[in-house]
Order: sequence, then C-alpha cells, then structure tokens
Amino acid sequence: MSVGRVFLVVWLAASLVFAVLPGIDLAVARVFFVEGEGFVLGDVRQLQLIREGLWNLANLVGFVALAFGIHALLSRRTCRVPGRVWGYAVTLILVVPIGIVNGILKEFWGRARPDDVTEFGGPLAFTPPWEIAGQCARNCSFVSGEAASAATMAILIGLFAWNAVPGGRRPYLVAVLVAIALGAGMLRVSFGRHFLSDVLWADIIVLTMAWALARAFRLRDVIDRITFGAVAADARTAAHDLAAVARAFSHFARALARELRAGSGGRAPKVADAPESRDVDATPRKT
Repeated sequence: MSVGRVFLVVWLAASLVFAVLPGIDLAVARVFFVEGEGFVLGDVRQLQLIREGLWNLANLVGFVALAFGIHALLSRRTCRVPGRVWGYAVTLILVVPIGIVNGILKEFWGRARPDDVTEFGGPLAFTPPWEIAGQCARNCSFVSGEAASAATMAILIGLFAWNAVPGGRRPYLVAVLVAIALGAGMLRVSFGRHFLSDVLWADIIVLTMAWALARAFRLRDVIDRITFGAVAADARTAAHDLAAVARAFSHFARALARELRAGSGGRAPKVADAPESRDVDATPRKT
C-alpha cells in the first residue's frame, strides 16, 4: 500500500472513530479531572516546566530553520545542505502550525476546551471534532497548536538526525520523536486544555502535510546530503557572511559619521546686517 493510501485510511478511520464514539474525548479527559478541584495536573510546576521547555525548543527549531533558509536564499556560496531542505522546513512551519492550525482551525472551528464544557463544570457545550461550533470565539480547542508545533519539531529533528543514526537504531530515534510529539499533546490533555482528538488530529494533519511537502520539494533526492557536518559547515559559512556584512555596515556607518562631522564642522558664513535706514520726513520742507 502506498503512503498516500495509508494516510487516506488513517483519515477515514480517525474520522469514523470520533464520529461514532465522540465520548472517547470525555472519557480520556475525565481521567485527569478531580471533582471539585478541576484538572489539577495543570498546577504542577514541574509539568509546566516540561511544557515550556518543549515549546521553547520548538521555537528554537523554527528560528534555526528560518535563519538557515534566509542564508541559503541570499548567499552567493553553494550551501552543503541544499536550499530546498530549508525551504521545506520553513514552508512546513508556515503552512501547518502557523497557517492551518492556528490561522484557520483554532480561530474558526469554535470548539470549547475541556475545562470550559459543562461535563467538567464549565458553561459551554461539548462538541465532537470537525463539527464547526459557536462555543468559542478564538484560540479554541480544535486542534492543539502545541501538539502541531511539537510534531513539526520532531519531524525536522528526525530529518536532520536521520543520517547521523545507524540504520539499526533508527527505530529508537523514531520512538523518541513520537514520544516527544505525543507527550507534548498529552500534557495539554492532562491540563484540561485539549481533548484527545485535538492532539491526534493535529499530529495527523502535520504528518500528512509533511509527507505532501516532502514530495513537492523532492527531499528523497537530497536526503543523503542532510548531515550534521553539512549543517555545521553551512553555519560557519553563515557566520563568515554575517561578519562580512557587519564589517561593511560598520565601514558605512563610520563613513557616514565622518561626512556628518565634516558638514557640521565648517562655520556657516555670517550674513551682514542690512544698513539701518534713516527716517525720512515725508513732509516736504518749506524753502
């Protein structure tokens, strides 16, 4: 079975399961709910630190991809890592976590978060995934933005770590990355901020788009050139180019400062005062 058909089966199966058994979301959320106290794990500082660490790591991966992408686009030198790889990474980040997830689904689907629904003491109604509801105005539950960001981060880390890991150990790499992606989402479930389906659908959407974009950018043709050594070499090149730009800017700034000092150092010519006019009696003198 082709990869495309596998994704089609996953989409159909997940849609069918949550359509027929929407109570799965409530059942999973109820595991983390304490009557009279709410979702208490959200108050555990250690878990919040883990969440913040994963979020910051995802942001760091995105920043690095953007920086290398800009360098590959502007540099006159040939990069060791093909520019299409960084183009793929930046496009994946922009299209999925920023565009589809946060820009469309979370803003317009209107699904209430678990700690806001009546089943857990909130004022809003529970709705199944993919049902456009009016329970939430913005930044809603479906789908999980942090799960999407974590899944995107895991895919990009796996892309660059793939050739560094021996073939026999790659399943362990995949297992660790899957655990990170799912763990970030399940933290949000345990905090009462997302349902299970929010997390699973975020991961499914990210994986589907990652596969589609990989085909569009033809990553298979350059996968052997994606190594940590190549990234390190490009980082040194980028640092050299950045230093050259900094020197050029410094030279320009000094030249501009000299011009400004030269212009303000000369004294402006003094304008002579106009001679005072004598008062002339307009009345003609009598002779």
